[in-house]
Amino acid sequence: MKTCYECGQKGHFRNECPNKKGPEKGRGIAFNINAHEAREDPDLVTGTFLLNNHIVAVLFDCGANRSFVSIESSCMLDKTHEPVDTKYCIELVNGKLMKANKIYKECTLVLEGIPFLVDLMPIEIGSFDVVIGMDWLSKNRAEVVCFEKAIRIPLDNGENLMVYGDKTGIKLNLISCMKAQKYLRKGYQAILAHVKEIETEEK
Repeated sequence: MKTCYECGQKGHFRNECPNKKGPEKGRGIAFNINAHEAREDPDLVTGTFLLNNHIVAVLFDCGANRSFVSIESSCMLDKTHEPVDTKYCIELVNGKLMKANKIYKECTLVLEGIPFLVDLMPIEIGSFDVVIGMDWLSKNRAEVVCFEKAIRIPLDNGENLMVYGDKTGIKLNLISCMKAQKYLRKGYQAILAHVKEIETEEK
């Protein structure tokens, strides 16, 4: 069932929410939403990309006014965070507020083989490793192409980079690289196997 992560009520998505509010100065907006809900929402694009050479699950959301990285994923950035000039109070979908006063500057997000710099504030964001918000989208003149579930980014050479995300109705039978990496970080053992199907000749 549709769930709005703007007000928390069921029956509509955030883009249809009658209670939608604009961002305030010194106040951030981030949403705790699962992958299925994100694929259903036309305003959101999700996918698996490289951040500082690590595989992460990314949510592109024009409803978030800043960009964030989960506390767990921030540990693998190999960067030192810096204090922010203005402390932010981040509001989650359930109304919970959390403070953010740190930022990782100039992290490298690779999209379709092209590196982009992004500043990320570490918070608890639930299902995704990274939320890319309006600060990055505006800076790179990026826009959400709802019908194609993609991000269109104009490049300096005059061409447009299309970054396609996960689409609803597509089921994967294999464990994702991102999920496998999370299990390995938690200390689970892994066995790498290569299975090859050999056709037998009919007698």
